[in-house]
Amino acid sequence: MYGVPPGPSQVRGLIARRRSHLRVCAKILARWFSTLFFIAIVYAILIGYSSKKVLSKADKRIFNALVTGALIALALITQSHLTKDVRDLRWWILNRRPRSRHKVESILRAHSISQVIRLACKSRRLSIHIAVLSWVILFIGSQVGYASIVLCYSIEKSQSHALLRPGNVTIPNLTTVDTERVTNRTTSSVRAMRFVANSYGSISLAFDQEDYGQVPAPGTLWFSDDPLVFCNDTLCSYAFLETNAETLNNSRAIPVVVATNRTVSAVARCHSHPVIQGGNGTEPNFTIRANGEDVVLALPQQAGLDQSTFMTKVANATSTCEDGSSVVSVLETSPTAPWYYNCTVSLTPVTNAHNPAHELGKDLSCFATAAIALQGYSSTSDRIGPIQSVIYPSASVYGIPLNGSAADMGVLISRFTIGVISVAAIANSNLVVEGEAPWIGDVLNVTSWATIHLIFGLSAGLQILLAITAKWLADKVVVPHGAIDEAKIFKPMLTHRNPMAEVLDRPSSRKTGIQAVRWIYRCEYLGVGLYNVYMQECPSESQPLKVNRPRAAAPPTDPSSPDSSVVQKDGAEGARAKPHNQPGIPTTQNSRAWPTCQPRRGR
Repeated sequence: MYGVPPGPSQVRGLIARRRSHLRVCAKILARWFSTLFFIAIVYAILIGYSSKKVLSKADKRIFNALVTGALIALALITQSHLTKDVRDLRWWILNRRPRSRHKVESILRAHSISQVIRLACKSRRLSIHIAVLSWVILFIGSQVGYASIVLCYSIEKSQSHALLRPGNVTIPNLTTVDTERVTNRTTSSVRAMRFVANSYGSISLAFDQEDYGQVPAPGTLWFSDDPLVFCNDTLCSYAFLETNAETLNNSRAIPVVVATNRTVSAVARCHSHPVIQGGNGTEPNFTIRANGEDVVLALPQQAGLDQSTFMTKVANATSTCEDGSSVVSVLETSPTAPWYYNCTVSLTPVTNAHNPAHELGKDLSCFATAAIALQGYSSTSDRIGPIQSVIYPSASVYGIPLNGSAADMGVLISRFTIGVISVAAIANSNLVVEGEAPWIGDVLNVTSWATIHLIFGLSAGLQILLAITAKWLADKVVVPHGAIDEAKIFKPMLTHRNPMAEVLDRPSSRKTGIQAVRWIYRCEYLGVGLYNVYMQECPSESQPLKVNRPRAAAPPTDPSSPDSSVVQKDGAEGARAKPHNQPGIPTTQNSRAWPTCQPRRGR
């Protein structure tokens, strides 16, 4: 009766209670969160190392070890969770219909891929084939998916940043202007240096110019097609470069050049004045209006219209300035609106200069600030006086009409000045100093984040879906808690009365007449929340077969034996078999009626 604890005579297998729904749900969420935890670890490793600008060999080894270990741990924990879900589903499957002992054992070992495949090969049921195929795809697919993560990223040679290590680097000698790259011989002539400085400003136009905010960060690899000059509305800057001395002297290696944190800027502050007379560029003098007064100025060269003449005063025969700055004036000729500009050009100190070799020499500063107007050599037989000038046609970059914009003229002269510094840094001779030598490093490139999201999303989603489905189905029966409980459930199979039928494990045998036995998992409610769970034996669905008596004489039978049921007849009529027990062949029939073998849900 319900509400009365069961007695020993009522127990066939195991007395158990149903699992607590709250506890089962908590375990499912705990397992799922453990999977999410390892997925988060893999994401953290990939994001952390892919955000690094450059990786050393040690970093690469550590990354490979971390990501491999995390993926292996994730695969193992996912396998463990899937196996746990399948272990719970086994009892619901055993409760569906009677099965042979062999199939019962195969279902109990569902966590083994080989056993599951063997079960599918021996079964003709489409449902078993579909279930096994789904299980194999899910089990193997999760492992293959995790292994495919390594195909979604690659470790390549860095093309943007270098690995900096203490060592020898080469820096340009920026004390003055080297002339050997432009003139036919090395000379210390001031005229040659002025000519070369002006040439460097024009050569700098071959290099790209970028916005001032695009100044490369220290350690950024520099290539010949990268910009050298960076300008805004008021100034232009140059970031100094360093080269690894070992790669520079190695014919088998490409020189590794990087930007440094040392920069220098050129600033030109200009004032513009309208030209009221002689603005066509054909007269030796011209008149400007400055502060309400008319000022007459000389024009060294008369080149006519559509040009701009840049002029500067040379202080002495050895240098062009005293404090590293220069004064440059410009006449912008025009038939209608000529303009005159007066500019003071200077260079800022080198930022982050920790070595005297990092500083700019005074001669180089003087040549660079006045370079746009330095003539060097005369193009005529006339002797060059203290005023040097260079003419730029209006079709050129430096001769474009600016229509009185002092700010634009300041940026134009700053661009020329910093161009001289940048080209001199490339063309001048080198010095070897101690510093942070650049080396080519590695970089982690995640090529397909979408694929990684898909793999982890499917893995986590299918895992929680399978766990919920397994719980819902397993809750229809009572799930035992451990190996000892399982042993009690299978006790009826161990004490079965017909071992020969278990050995044959077939529905029936026409040669022996022995009926095979099927087993089904039963859950009977006993009351007070207790269930009697056990394996119940069921006969084959086929009818019992008659046994043909052998032609040889039957062995003598003891009439007093309680098991004897053989009826002797006349020898001429032969012998006919009735329900009996043959010696050595036990039968599955007994005096009690077979219980129903249809699945029954426990309450």
